[in-house]
Amino acid sequence: MRIYLFRHGEKEQSFVSNPGLTLRGKSQALNISKAAEQGQFQKPDRIYSSPKIRALQTLQPLAETFMLDLYPIDDLEERHSSEPASLFSQRVQNYLQWVGTQTGVIYLCTHLDWIEEALAFIPSDSDLGHEKYHVWGSAQFMEFDVQDGIWHLLQFGRIET
Repeated sequence: MRIYLFRHGEKEQSFVSNPGLTLRGKSQALNISKAAEQGQFQKPDRIYSSPKIRALQTLQPLAETFMLDLYPIDDLEERHSSEPASLFSQRVQNYLQWVGTQTGVIYLCTHLDWIEEALAFIPSDSDLGHEKYHVWGSAQFMEFDVQDGIWHLLQFGRIET
């Protein structure tokens, strides 16, 4: 199984609680789709995203290119202000356990706090706690090959505009 874990594209700076992407973020989203279309990433079988607009917009071009549904998943959402840290951590762990049992090529799009939490629990043969994995800009990603429950890190990169 292959898993692509993305942080959403560059978001608008506004006072709304659920901003969309900037023009740069929309360009990043298109470049994710182009990378998959050109074979730089594997073709997706399933696409899951946080229900936040910026995350959905990040993988929408990919879904359209491959004529797949884009599934908004509440478990991929950032930590809610009223959510205790322990419940957030458990939500992330539960989702990782579930997605680790799936098959095919899966794309996930979520938020920085979710990714930071996930890196502590992903069963990987790489040290995902290493400082080089602590900085995640917009449209940053990790590609994993998952075999026998171990997430083998293949690449850590960023989609540019």
